[in-house]
Amino acid sequence: MIDTANKLGNDVHLVFVACASTPATEDFEVAAELVKLKRAGNAARNIKAGSVHLVVGPHEMMMMSMATWPMLDYLQESKLIHVVNPTDSTNSMWIKATPFGRDIVGKLPGVGVLEANGQRATWIEPPVEMGQWEWAEEVNRLWSSATADPARLRTEAPDSFRFWEALAATDSLERESSEPLEGLDARLGAFARGLAPFGVIQRTFSTEVDGSRRTNQTWLCGGSGVGVYWGVRTWCPGFAKAARRRDHHVLNRSLDIGELQYIVNVTLSSLVRHSERDDVLTIDATPFADLCGMLGIIGPMWEGKRITCWSTPEGRKVIMMLPEQYVRFVLQDFYSDVLDMQSGGYEAVGGALFLDDEAEIPLIAPDLSAPEQRDFSEFVGPRLFRVGLKSSRGSREVRTFSTSADPLTGMRVVWTFAAGRDAPTLAPAPA
Repeated sequence: MIDTANKLGNDVHLVFVACASTPATEDFEVAAELVKLKRAGNAARNIKAGSVHLVVGPHEMMMMSMATWPMLDYLQESKLIHVVNPTDSTNSMWIKATPFGRDIVGKLPGVGVLEANGQRATWIEPPVEMGQWEWAEEVNRLWSSATADPARLRTEAPDSFRFWEALAATDSLERESSEPLEGLDARLGAFARGLAPFGVIQRTFSTEVDGSRRTNQTWLCGGSGVGVYWGVRTWCPGFAKAARRRDHHVLNRSLDIGELQYIVNVTLSSLVRHSERDDVLTIDATPFADLCGMLGIIGPMWEGKRITCWSTPEGRKVIMMLPEQYVRFVLQDFYSDVLDMQSGGYEAVGGALFLDDEAEIPLIAPDLSAPEQRDFSEFVGPRLFRVGLKSSRGSREVRTFSTSADPLTGMRVVWTFAAGRDAPTLAPAPA
């Protein structure tokens, strides 16, 4: 993607959002590599040092009190807010990974307060009124000042030090809101969010775009324990054409709806019957038995299959791969209704989804003999993977890609029993 953008004469900026640390971090190799990239760039890819931006997240902020090299270097090179401001537009892009919204805009970092229900970061009024750009620059300046010598700050200004601890403790990376900074004239924003293990399109139905501009806005969308993904929005026709050249949307049209429904039925019955136990003393549990109680999000396509992620009310997650023809058939009204409602410009999300063979839930077709069962499993391939068993990368890598031309990606769905049908069917989740 970077090489294509360079060939088309675009300036490429890399923004890494909350990428250097997780709760399970044991070493800081990623932080060291990001600092190196930030300071030296990448000549092979024509990435200048000034075009690399690090946006700190709560997990990194938590380490201020014990930060040593290279994490301390990472904190010093990072920003709290990164603002992309096109020279010919007031519609900027605000990127952050920390929990504050419009009620904070215009206020400055203050002190940390310990209350009965936990820590709270108190923001204070600035001595003079500030515009949005001035405010963002001042917040970043105060962050740089705090990270210059965290140990000294903790000793000489403990209340100020506790502000950053409190801000980090109120981690909102999992929140539902997709607004970058509410109340600002922001066209779109990038977040490190944990809604799904894959990247999805977030549509903004805006038409206030000059189609002749050769402008690219590229940013890292985020990641999860089993996935890493990026996003791109562009008004460059050549770049959009190059990005569309993907082989993921190849469909197997030899199957009819009856055969597709059978594959889905076997997939769902295998999930519902799947049992597991936490240790040898507990009885077997069926965590996915309540099929209609799960909430799903539709992700990208991969080799004719639609990747979806389902969550139980208890927070367990499972990746399910459904036949793409089936998904389009049961959601055909939604697939066609929004095809002409795309926002100006071109959007795409891609990346890697890491699946572990140990997390696979095998398919069991109850009406087949053992030899037929093996043939069926080889024909349909793996369809179910539990999420969250390990923090390390899985044994297989799935390259995902979806675009704004796909109206289903990002849609929230549930399983329901439609009138006149005895098999569960995909349906949009209630608002």
